[in-house]
Amino acid sequence: MRDPEPAERTPARREDLEKLAVSWNLGLGNYVCRENQIVARMGKLDWYWPFPSYRWSATPAAAAERPIDISFRGRLRYHRDTVSYQRVETARLLSEFENESGCATAPRNKLPYREYRHEMRRSKVVLSPFGFGEINVGRDLECFIDGALLVKPDMSHMETWPDLFVPGVTYVPYRWDFADLKDVLRRALAHRPDALRIAAAGQARYVAALGSEGGEAFADHLAALLRRAMAASR
Repeated sequence: MRDPEPAERTPARREDLEKLAVSWNLGLGNYVCRENQIVARMGKLDWYWPFPSYRWSATPAAAAERPIDISFRGRLRYHRDTVSYQRVETARLLSEFENESGCATAPRNKLPYREYRHEMRRSKVVLSPFGFGEINVGRDLECFIDGALLVKPDMSHMETWPDLFVPGVTYVPYRWDFADLKDVLRRALAHRPDALRIAAAGQARYVAALGSEGGEAFADHLAALLRRAMAASR
């Protein structure tokens, strides 16, 4: 997939690469806010500084009422075909899988946020294809909190902090070319004990990152980054 007018970015200079380090991902940031608030805060330190967005309790993965097999909501079309591709192809293959398997999937129209979260708490599997990046800051983290099984393209190439995305441990990966997506979904729905174990592990890891234990880990991580920066400046 290529865009008609590909975007070009100047790569970093080789001598600057050693300056790069993994800080922390937006899973620790307060991103659940209105669009005008996002615009006003973008680029400011408090946008990136740890401030959990969630004010409700986590829903256990083994919650009894999960009548929805698969939930996948979100925007499909973007101004670049390379960004839209993952979303459009996911929707197409999910429609095929629904017809073939008879599973119960959620409609794809837009919902008010509270209704969307209620749906996720009633879903067994949440599909989360890539968009502008690998991490869907809303869907991935909401899936962890709401106890559904996160299914998304393989992220084993990426290092993040906190380390929330561990293939086969906190989420279930599928290939970037979608070759195994239907098989992954079929297994996720057929083998509920495995799905529940992974969903519970993803939730536990994220909840820990937002708690006091995670706060101490963040302080240690930030201190290490500062020590590295100070050493580099000498």
